[in-house]
Amino acid sequence: MALRSLQRVPVLVAALGILVLAVIILKRAVDLPYWDEWDWAVLVYAAHHHSLTFAKLWEAHNEHRILVANVLMLGLDRFGGWSPVREQLLSLSLLALTQLGVWTLVRRTVSHAYRGVCFLAATVLLLGLGQYENLDWGFQIAWFICDLAAVVVVVLLTRPGGTWRDLGLAVFAAALGSLSSSQGLITWPVGLVAIGLIPRQRSARAALWLATGAVVTLAVRHGAPPPDPSMRLGLSHLSALAEYALAYLGAPLAASFHLGPSIAAGAALVAWLGALAVLAVRLPLSRRVRLAPWLALAAYAVAAAAATAPARAGLGLDQATASRYVSIATLAWVAALAASFVMVVSPSRGAARPAPRSGESQFRRWAAVAAAAVVVVASLKQSAAGNVMWQLHARDLRADREAVAAGDPSVLQHLYPRPTFAAEALREMAEVRAGVFRPAPGEP
Repeated sequence: MALRSLQRVPVLVAALGILVLAVIILKRAVDLPYWDEWDWAVLVYAAHHHSLTFAKLWEAHNEHRILVANVLMLGLDRFGGWSPVREQLLSLSLLALTQLGVWTLVRRTVSHAYRGVCFLAATVLLLGLGQYENLDWGFQIAWFICDLAAVVVVVLLTRPGGTWRDLGLAVFAAALGSLSSSQGLITWPVGLVAIGLIPRQRSARAALWLATGAVVTLAVRHGAPPPDPSMRLGLSHLSALAEYALAYLGAPLAASFHLGPSIAAGAALVAWLGALAVLAVRLPLSRRVRLAPWLALAAYAVAAAAATAPARAGLGLDQATASRYVSIATLAWVAALAASFVMVVSPSRGAARPAPRSGESQFRRWAAVAAAAVVVVASLKQSAAGNVMWQLHARDLRADREAVAAGDPSVLQHLYPRPTFAAEALREMAEVRAGVFRPAPGEP
């Protein structure tokens, strides 16, 4: 009994992590739009003037459809006006749900003896401050929606005894992700991987999934502009594209060490996942079923890296280590770690008991623990670096907020690449008295 209680400690610590992150956000949040977030001023103004149309909600942002994020932002606006801080807290709530989804998969697939340490390691990655841009920037709601959609799809499509209702809910989750940002479209191939690894009415489920995914993808992509040519890099530069994708995947553990170490970390991750995939093919069905969720989840991050490379590598390979991508790439590291803990359990004993102490099982056990330790330490290093960057940006944003309140238009160039647009947005928001632009008590 005492041992079981001790095994719960890492789970409790992991669960409290989201509260720590909430405190950090509330301490550093600045109620001022930043960069692309100013584009939402158009929707807020239209909503307050009752001139909002579906066409405005559907309008592409770069090459993305962000319909769901637009609707959520306007919903938050109804609670006292437009507030980037509320958007940050919504992002945190979505991250908490993603953490819950990962815990569901850990409980389902990992031996009881290792669930706590596995979930704690996963939480260190999921809540890492290396993704500070997404935590500090309310506009990034869409990224957390897409990550959550991928996890929900995997949870539902790999559920033991899964039903057609589960498939329908997974379709709904994938559609929400697809209507939040372009990486959300990757949930469809992720779902196909999950269906393919679980032999349960595979053909019929795969056919329905593919058909629905094709319809949603065509609807999302129809009329959406392609990526800016200045950002793109053609397939003739395969080496550069591969380096970009590897750096993207390695960033959660090595971004602060710059490009070379990030590429090396990404290559190590791909090799790790490749070894797990080969093992999954060779293992008995009972073990493959437990590995399936993690391989499918890893496919989401790997596919996102591969898709982002040709669309953004024109900006330079260093761009692959941008903080915003860490939220996505992290899921591949979570998947690799959890899958390694799944391998600790002997096929003949099931998921509820540790493997017998043979030489091979001992090696697997210590390999999983050692991998978790290395990944956690590296992730904490990136959190420390991200924490510094977040503090600096919050300080600058507070100064800009004071300047905006004082009527200094010169700071708008720090907040948006088109200062004249931001100035017009300020006037419009003041007119509708939305959120941060609401006059102070006693002012007209």
